[in-house]
Amino acid sequence: MSDIAIKEDEASQTAPQRNDADALFTLGMRYSAGRDVEHDLVAAHKWFNLAAMMGHEGALAARAELAREMAPEQIAEAQKQARAWLWNRDAPAQPSQAPGAAIVRPIYVRRQAQAMRSAKAFARNCA
Repeated sequence: MSDIAIKEDEASQTAPQRNDADALFTLGMRYSAGRDVEHDLVAAHKWFNLAAMMGHEGALAARAELAREMAPEQIAEAQKQARAWLWNRDAPAQPSQAPGAAIVRPIYVRRQAQAMRSAKAFARNCA
């Protein structure tokens, strides 16, 4: 496993526990610049999106700038990947299921993300 893959895996596991938007932002910068990893706008947008959700102001600007260079399909894929990352991170462990059985995940994952965005928007408006 390459060093960057290990760092990405570590960031994806530890950043949410520490609420470390900087680690996610750094991953976005690496993918957008192709530094130590293959240049990938979709992955960069995903990491910027996650960092922005945690309140990183630089990630908001970087995501907007990056989106101007991307096709709508690429942005949709990046958002899908970000949701999947949140979904898998926040979902409680599922009991063993038969192959092909649907995994039922709670809706709170999406609502939690919406609440975070609303709280941050409210805090900015009150400041």
